[in-house]
Amino acid sequence: MHIHNLLSQAEFSDAGPNKKVLYETHELTSILISLKGGQEIPAHTLASEVIMHVVSGEGSFYTGSGAPEVKEGSLVVCEPNEPHGITAKTDMVVLVAKVAGR
Repeated sequence: MHIHNLLSQAEFSDAGPNKKVLYETHELTSILISLKGGQEIPAHTLASEVIMHVVSGEGSFYTGSGAPEVKEGSLVVCEPNEPHGITAKTDMVVLVAKVAGR
């Protein structure tokens, strides 16, 4: 069993979004992303399904179907090869799960 206090592991950087791998197997990669307000991760695609859960903060997620505003508690699911990205309106912490083979 792995137990993580997500907010205590958030690390913000003036240099850009900070990505920290929390857990990794062949099928699943769990990443904690910390973004300061105004920072972004440009749209990109991955071969895996991507599930993004906003732990804290506000911003928008770019997906192939639009750019919905999100806040603490929001969950966004992107299909394999669907473009996605993040823009932080305030400091944000996002838990990302990349699921292979979906």
